Amino acid sequence: MDRTHLTHAQGGDLPPLRPRPLWPVAAVVLVGAWVAMGWMGSVRNHPVEMVSLYLAACLAWAWACKGVLDRREQPSTPWILVVALGCRLAALPGAATDDMARYRWEGLVQLAGHDPYRQAPDDPALSGLAAEFADHETINHPDWPAIYPPGMQLWQRTVAWVSPTPLAFKLSFLGAEALLFAALLAWLKRRDLPAERLLLFAWSPLPVYATALEGHHDVVAATALVACLLALESRRPTLAGLAFCAALLTKGFALAALPALVVRGRSPLDLAEPPRGQARSGQPETPHGAVIPPRSWLAGLGLIALVSAPFLAQGGPLPSVLRFGSDLHYNDSVHDLIARMAGSGASRPLAALAWLAGAAWVLRRTPPDTARRVALLLAGMLLVLPTMHPWYLMTLLPLLCLFPWWGWLALGASVCLTWLPHLEISATGQWVEWHELKLPEYAPLFAWLAWRLFKTLRPSPTAPPQKPSMTPNP
Repeated sequence: MDRTHLTHAQGGDLPPLRPRPLWPVAAVVLVGAWVAMGWMGSVRNHPVEMVSLYLAACLAWAWACKGVLDRREQPSTPWILVVALGCRLAALPGAATDDMARYRWEGLVQLAGHDPYRQAPDDPALSGLAAEFADHETINHPDWPAIYPPGMQLWQRTVAWVSPTPLAFKLSFLGAEALLFAALLAWLKRRDLPAERLLLFAWSPLPVYATALEGHHDVVAATALVACLLALESRRPTLAGLAFCAALLTKGFALAALPALVVRGRSPLDLAEPPRGQARSGQPETPHGAVIPPRSWLAGLGLIALVSAPFLAQGGPLPSVLRFGSDLHYNDSVHDLIARMAGSGASRPLAALAWLAGAAWVLRRTPPDTARRVALLLAGMLLVLPTMHPWYLMTLLPLLCLFPWWGWLALGASVCLTWLPHLEISATGQWVEWHELKLPEYAPLFAWLAWRLFKTLRPSPTAPPQKPSMTPNP
């Protein structure tokens, strides 16, 4: 007896068969890919295999993201966290980056009573400490003093005091990421968005690679910045100021978000100044458009002074930051185009002017949503930077849970192409960049940006004129 006959025999309709959810398949692919990548250990030793596995993980993640955004297949929040934890545990045995060697070194330098802002890793005065540090030869730019802000220096010193091992540093960064998960869940709830949107960040291969596999510290500043925006929407401006200054003390990229936090901006619908204490619509200001008032910055500025005071007497990180910004470039996009048109000498000032012009447009022409404006400012910064490593996207990626911009999500997948030059680097021992890889890497992002620009500039359709009615008015 088939289903139709059974239905008629029972005198009613059977409930329709529900298709089995496919997100468990995506979860298995994700965890399996990270098990393989963690076992391989290093992007530098297996670039082709790692790129293939990473892209497979990205396809599974993209499928899961589409299901969440379409409200079609939504794993529960506990399952999202379980799969996210599984990916990170699988990637944890992977070989740490050379940045990790510098984190550990600078922590040990401080514990030995030296100043990492004054003495570079190859300083002869540190030769005794270098002899005891097995990974000293892997430190990048050994002739450069420290470049990381004072807050990160204290983080490195604390972790090195507990255990100066790559595993200890990775676990400390994963602890910060756990706080980031909690903040994102609270933020999604406050905005009445589905908690399942956490999957856009938690299952993304990029933070697993950046934090659990290679052990980059960018997640610390990302956590502080999300905490700042959450506190601001919770009407706790002093806490928001403290959190933003904490982000600035751990990664300088947070500075790009500052204009959206201090300048209220104007709505494109009403460019006139509203009455004091009123929003542009005449209603009380919504938390989404709030900024940090001047008096609420005092605690944050005090935190900066307290943390920075022990280091600024010796000059701080500014010399290395200026050297990094002026001498190096890698995987740049808009900055590269400007350099090709105007020359390398003018590229950095012109790129900075381009970002400032974009920031002015964001503050004047976009709706008064502070978090959205922060995301736009950070995205613009990433476009004009002369150096754009994959883990730099960690600053923006958490905000995409609220603003799922597919172009930037796609860039989080295509940045793995920057691993392929390790085929030549391992053979020659010289650092190289394959510029031709920028086209497939950035093409999805710029295609999406062009589409968004087209939709913005396209004139809205007008209703056709109505024919006069032949029926007389009553």
